This record gives sequence, C-alpha cells and structure tokens, in this order.
Amino acid sequence: FLDKPMRVHTVDRVTYPVDHRETAWLGGALSLGSSVVIDARIPLSHQTGDRWQTWGDDRPLDRWVTGDLDAGLRVRVVHGDRFSAFFRGQLTFGTGNDHQFAGDANYSASWLLIGRATLPGGIVLAATGGVKLRGAEVEVADRLVGDELLGGIGASVPIPGCLHVTGELVGALGDDVAHERGSSPAEARVGVLAHPRSWLAVAFRVGTHL
Repeated sequence: FLDKPMRVHTVDRVTYPVDHRETAWLGGALSLGSSVVIDARIPLSHQTGDRWQTWGDDRPLDRWVTGDLDAGLRVRVVHGDRFSAFFRGQLTFGTGNDHQFAGDANYSASWLLIGRATLPGGIVLAATGGVKLRGAEVEVADRLVGDELLGGIGASVPIPGCLHVTGELVGALGDDVAHERGSSPAEARVGVLAHPRSWLAVAFRVGTHL
C-alpha cells in the first residue's frame, strides 16, 4: 500500500496524479545449485488519483494496471561463516502502462553488489550499492526520471520465538541531464519477519519518505 506515491506541486497548488496504490506481485524464484538464484515477478495494482485532469487532461486515471515484468539473477561470490557477498543483476521490461504511471517507458537494467555479515546473537547487517540504467529518460512535471545510483543499509535482530525485527534505509541518487534534475528519493522502513514454518515466511513493513 502506497500513500501519495506521486505529487506534483507548483507555487499555488498541489495535485496527486496517483493518490493511493495497492499492489500485489505475482512471481517466483528458482535456485540453481547453492550459489545462483533466478527470479521473475510482475506487479498488479489498483490505484486512485486525478491523473493530469487538473492540468487540462480530461482522461481519468486507470484504476487497474499491470506494471513492468522484472527478471533477476543473484550469484553468491563470497561465502564465509560470518560474511557473504552477492552480485545481483536485474532486467525490467517496459511491459507496464507508463502513461498511467505503472511502469517505465522502456527497458531498464540494474546491477548491485550486496554484502551481508552475521554477528553473535544472530544479528544480521547488510549493505548494497549499484546502478540502474533506463532505456528512456522521461520528464514528469519538474522531475527527470532517468539513470540512478542505488544504495541501502539494513539490519535484522532476532527476538524470542520465531520473529525478527528489521530496519532499513534505502535511497537513489538521480542524474542531471541538460540542466534537468533527476529524482533522488530516500525511505526508512521498519518491520517484523516471522518464520512460523521452515517453508513459510511472513513479513510486515512500514516506511516513510525522507
């Protein structure tokens, strides 16, 4: 559930082309040996908002939209008792409806390096950094949606029972093209992760923009 994921503001007014969005992802993953995992997923969303109607576009926002198809590959490059490192590559196909804010105008590709350390007591610390390249840069109101540097840090702390408390900080640094500024969002999240069965995990997270 996203609350006001897109806001356009001028000196005298603020509008929300997308006001709320609820999304379910359909996907799966397959392990190839002990070091390689491939995965794919596609989002299905319901959304509300005024689109560009207050800016002279009378077409309403589509309520039900399908987003972009993602396909990824994760490879473990370091496997130690306390420290592991992974490489992840992801290709996003422009299968969504970008005119309804449900996907990019073209393909995008990203790659990340992920480091994970396990401390005494089962505490896990992780950090990641990488780059995302878009096949088409798009200007939306006063923002340029283009290439980005990606990064994040997080921690998981076990508590009695089958629960873990999680916290993470993630962000992106957009590039500047032809004096147009790229978007650079950051978000903080906290959550709870449960493993009621060996084959089942359930997570709940909340976050806020920074």
